[in-house]
Amino acid sequence: MIAVIGDVHGCINTLESLYERISKKTESVFSVGDLVDRGKYTKETVGFCVEKNIKCVRGNHEDILLRALENPDERYNRSGFSNFEAEMSLGGKATVYSYLKHIKTGIPSSFNIDSFDRELFTDFRKNYPAFIEEMRATGHLDFIKSFPLRYEFSGAVITHAGIVLTENANDSIRIDSSGNLNLDVVDDYSLMWNRDIPSDIGKFQIYGHTPVLSPDFLEYKYIDIDTGCVYGNRLTSVIVNPVTGTVLEVVSVPCDSRDR
Repeated sequence: MIAVIGDVHGCINTLESLYERISKKTESVFSVGDLVDRGKYTKETVGFCVEKNIKCVRGNHEDILLRALENPDERYNRSGFSNFEAEMSLGGKATVYSYLKHIKTGIPSSFNIDSFDRELFTDFRKNYPAFIEEMRATGHLDFIKSFPLRYEFSGAVITHAGIVLTENANDSIRIDSSGNLNLDVVDDYSLMWNRDIPSDIGKFQIYGHTPVLSPDFLEYKYIDIDTGCVYGNRLTSVIVNPVTGTVLEVVSVPCDSRDR
């Protein structure tokens, strides 16, 4: 059995509560990514995943974060914003603050994490070198860099946003002699950003990214386990037999009030 956890977004108290329950069922714990941004406790969340050896795939928020750290002024993928602007406007300010709240930054403790305030961006940009240094010193930067785009098993696959094939690519998907999917026709960007219903690829798909009130589940096909914890709903995990692609149990806990 494996357990897979949905989007956490810095909700450490809820994560600890969920992990306590699922760790009694299996020691093999995975995550669909998006550990970072929006919530108040990214640093604590990433540290917890390191400590507990939770295996994470790269979510769109980890991707934005890494690009903003490495090339802040470069244009982010298909947007008109720089990597830094995209990260700051999509909840990244909360991530920076979580790593620097122990030092004097000049950043007000109350800020709109989704605002596109240029003056506030300037405040965060001034503190970016200290943020990068803290990410490196904790080992969290290397940890996040190590996240693959997918984890694959004989009967299941974990990605952040699900695997969707274009109509003319359906005939191109195949499972090789080692039992692995050939995803040459799949755009890496879509694995982190896609909002469409996953394709039937011959393996059970476990993903998040698109918040739902309760898991969106189609037996032997897919399950969306992003149940919007950071928005005050729930954090969900699914227990799966990765050989058969069978869902054995769904474990869900309400968002802890300390994470709101």
